[in-house]
Amino acid sequence: MKCTAFFLLSLCLFSCGSDQNTSNDSYTDSHFQLTLIDSVQVDHFGSMELMDISANGLIYLMADYSQQKYFIVSPYGEIVRTINKFGDKPDTYGYAYFAMQFWDDSTVYIIGSKGLKWYDLSGQEIKSTPINPNLLRYGGFSNTGDGPIKTATSDGDRIFARGTAPMGKRTDNDYFQKKRAITVIDPATFEIEHIIPLEKDSRLYDGKMYDDSDLFTRFSLDSSAIYVSYDADPALYVYENKAPFTLQYKKDLSLHHINLSSGIDKKYIDYDMVAMNTDKGGIKGVEVDDKYIYLVYFEGITEEESTELDKIYDIDEDKGDVAYDEFINKKKSRMKIFNKSGKELADIELPVIVSSFYGFIVRNGKIYFNKKQNMEEEEDFYTLYIFELESL
Repeated sequence: MKCTAFFLLSLCLFSCGSDQNTSNDSYTDSHFQLTLIDSVQVDHFGSMELMDISANGLIYLMADYSQQKYFIVSPYGEIVRTINKFGDKPDTYGYAYFAMQFWDDSTVYIIGSKGLKWYDLSGQEIKSTPINPNLLRYGGFSNTGDGPIKTATSDGDRIFARGTAPMGKRTDNDYFQKKRAITVIDPATFEIEHIIPLEKDSRLYDGKMYDDSDLFTRFSLDSSAIYVSYDADPALYVYENKAPFTLQYKKDLSLHHINLSSGIDKKYIDYDMVAMNTDKGGIKGVEVDDKYIYLVYFEGITEEESTELDKIYDIDEDKGDVAYDEFINKKKSRMKIFNKSGKELADIELPVIVSSFYGFIVRNGKIYFNKKQNMEEEEDFYTLYIFELESL
């Protein structure tokens, strides 16, 4: 295990005041400095990702979906405990619908096919709430920052999770009208409420069909507002954080070098659910702290590259996996910074060392990214990078 401090990488980046898509973008307002201040290395052979950070900042919750395991990790990179509760045994969660998260500094929770489960940090089940069958969701994994958020409300604790799949067929005319950005869950009873419809002026109402990865909700919240975006909708929507969750403002986004999904003509769709293609360009995360709104977007692969990948996969699936990772790792990501009123302050090209394609987390003034996968050689460790953003 290693914990290494860095003070050499300092990216001086200026607030975006131009829509020019050039290598020397013009920034005109205040400027920012993004500095790599620390890294945490974990001895692990596999595909580890950061899922959550305890409120006291002393524990990391990591996941390796290839192994169906979660890990409790110290700030120094030591794996303290392994939580392996996937499956059909009495104390397991079944199949994960959302990523495991911290409930408090000594407890984690996860929503799976067997219900809402709480575990202590040694992996012992504490309690559970049976699954609500009305939670209609395509099971799947979450990336860094995509997990549900436990928050206190006037009615008690609630869990805000990414919106679930609408009722009805994927090709129904009112499918998008049924879409909701967020599912609110009462952890005591598993009663659910679906909130925040897709706004009528969303570019997703263009007559085309979009797969569910295009509709992925990226959201964060604070005591006053809920901040929402969708993978293939270049806009930030800010809602009041109390019923009826009124839209406060919409911020249209100018995205650099982005390969957004162009949708599929409905006449070509003859099945209920379009396959997910998460490698397309789009919004990959929204985070918020007491000062700023952070939004990360990913360039994505082009249609031509996707066609080339399909040809490689048809010949050799293993070579297709390698080619896919190479395509993804070459693509750029950027981070937009807004104040709480929605004024854009910066649009920053992120360092090539970070894997922003798999999300990020902002906590206590620090920004956490997973290290980008090394395509040249297999590594038996995972690295977490920690940055600070300063206004100069």
